[in-house]
Amino acid sequence: MGLLEGKVAVVTGGGRGLGRCHALALAAAGARVVVNDLGGGLNGAGDGDAANAVAEEIRDAGGLAGGHPGRRRRWAGGGGEHRAGGGA
Repeated sequence: MGLLEGKVAVVTGGGRGLGRCHALALAAAGARVVVNDLGGGLNGAGDGDAANAVAEEIRDAGGLAGGHPGRRRRWAGGGGEHRAGGGA
């Protein structure tokens, strides 16, 4: 049983670089991972495939993961709700 078995991790910017490394490490420790990434390159262009690619990599290794290639304004759960972007 992994250290994070039964836990869920949301990794923003998880499609590339350090975010990808964190998502893979969290999954290896047993967490279910939501990989969130807009998929933008250095020039700002992108299609969001990075999040889904990392989630697929985690699933192929036997983990549980889902990709979220976009912005999320409201995250529900934990008895409350967080609104991203400072909105009320």
